[in-house]
Amino acid sequence: MRYQIRHAIVKYAADTILEDVNFEIHDHEKIAIIGRNGCGKTTLLKLISGVVEMANPDSDEECGIVMAGKQRIGYLRQISFEDSSITVEEEILKVFAPVFSCEKRMQELTEQMKTDTSEHLLKEYATLQAKMEALRGYTYRQDMETMFQMNYLYFTNIKKDEQAFNSLINQYRAALKNKSLSAESALQDSVTYTLHAHDARQISLEEKDLDNANYDRILQIAKERTANAADFTFTIVGNFDETLVRQYIETYIASLPSVKKGKKFVHENFNKISKYATGTVDNTFHRKMETPKSNIYMFWYNNTVPFTLDNSIKADAAGQVLDMVYLKTIREEQSAAYSANAGGFANLGNDVPFNAIYGYCPVKPEKKDIAIKIMREELQKLGSTIDADMLNKTKDLMVKRYEDGLKTNGYWMNVIQTWDEEGVDINTDYEKLVNALTPASVAKYVKDNFIGKNSVSVIMLPQE
Repeated sequence: MRYQIRHAIVKYAADTILEDVNFEIHDHEKIAIIGRNGCGKTTLLKLISGVVEMANPDSDEECGIVMAGKQRIGYLRQISFEDSSITVEEEILKVFAPVFSCEKRMQELTEQMKTDTSEHLLKEYATLQAKMEALRGYTYRQDMETMFQMNYLYFTNIKKDEQAFNSLINQYRAALKNKSLSAESALQDSVTYTLHAHDARQISLEEKDLDNANYDRILQIAKERTANAADFTFTIVGNFDETLVRQYIETYIASLPSVKKGKKFVHENFNKISKYATGTVDNTFHRKMETPKSNIYMFWYNNTVPFTLDNSIKADAAGQVLDMVYLKTIREEQSAAYSANAGGFANLGNDVPFNAIYGYCPVKPEKKDIAIKIMREELQKLGSTIDADMLNKTKDLMVKRYEDGLKTNGYWMNVIQTWDEEGVDINTDYEKLVNALTPASVAKYVKDNFIGKNSVSVIMLPQE
């Protein structure tokens, strides 16, 4: 038993919120508290964490709270963030403010003590060390070194673990066992096969394929790929002490086995093997479903226009406007769909450019023809007319999303990798290009790249 409450009562003024609370928590248990609004769930959590106290600690009953050993209880309360401009991660990291403050002062003292060994500086440093230990501040940074250590071991000490391999294969078997019965899997596979012109490289994994998995060959490939670290680019993004990270790099990355680095990877040096359907392709099929509905996927795309930040922004904007149009026309006006979605993007598409706009609607079977007609017609209209109000809303959203992204590691990792691998800066001019969008410029992009070009429709209908 790790924690126990006996006969607890909690009151706010004259109101009894909780009465005769009794329960125990044991090692390794995970407990969910479920109940209607206002029944006292939050109050119970506050009682456990010590935020509120029992109203009857001195009663004659055998009541109280008992904890085994020395334990620390954390409690994340329900809050509305005061500063809506920051991310959830930044809000949570406020918890570490005392740790960061200690670290900063310790770094300052370290620099001072290089030239000044006064006793008061040494005492202050020792005090801060003790405070960091009390705050468990070193644990926060220890995770970073563990990450570097794991990376080093992956390169230098890949071990065979039959038990882990068999466990993974069994997980795959369980996931793939009933795949053939899933209408959703059939739809996704059909979209992939049709879009990629039934390319053999796009065939999805099936349960029978697992019998061909050769663990020894897998390990051999892994060891071959990690034999020369000079062929790898290590990208490190985050809020960290550069001096500390330099030490980790020198210890765990610079010491990795490596020989002379070969040519830098660039897409132009490789044969173009990706395949996409050309012209207009329609794949309509029937499938047995538990809940009968028609599913419609449509893609309009261009494989000749280069990947640029400007194209990426225009594709995204066009897709968001089309999403608003579909929502208005298909779902609200025609009541034809359970939902109506669209989007747009541009990327290198593995080894060939891929500028695309797509639409997806799960619709009522009796209204599929209406939805199909609207989806196609509205894309055509987008090539001549863009609703100015919808575009302005889209631009505001894109700028807000960009500003939020600047505060995240994932955004900067993507920026660096895109520049390193494709030579395209997707950050510097982003906001300027978004603000420069006009209905005419987006409509021209759609007309030039998608009207009369390649299109794929995949429609799954319920089997009668």
